[in-house]
Amino acid sequence: MAFIKKMFFYIKTVAERFRFGGDPDFDWKIILISFTLLNLIVVGVHVALFLSISNSELGGTLGHDSSLPGAFSRSELRGIVETYRGKAEQLEAIKKTPPRIADPSL
Repeated sequence: MAFIKKMFFYIKTVAERFRFGGDPDFDWKIILISFTLLNLIVVGVHVALFLSISNSELGGTLGHDSSLPGAFSRSELRGIVETYRGKAEQLEAIKKTPPRIADPSL
């Protein structure tokens, strides 16, 4: 309990030393300076992060041609197209059949 009282006393003396709450102009200057420093730190960290990503392998390469690793197989593509044609036909059949359950709002 004595430790907590000591901490509150220390916080009170710090507040009195820096005149928090006594002068509104001083309070606003402290707020402005602290948020400006915080923003500068955040921007600096993000710039450093951006530069580290752009210089690493994660950033990609702008000067090199990017191509797919292998050629497409026409037979596989035809199989995929046929699969989706079948699904489109199933969808059209579902759209044309009336629902089995009566609509309760009618």
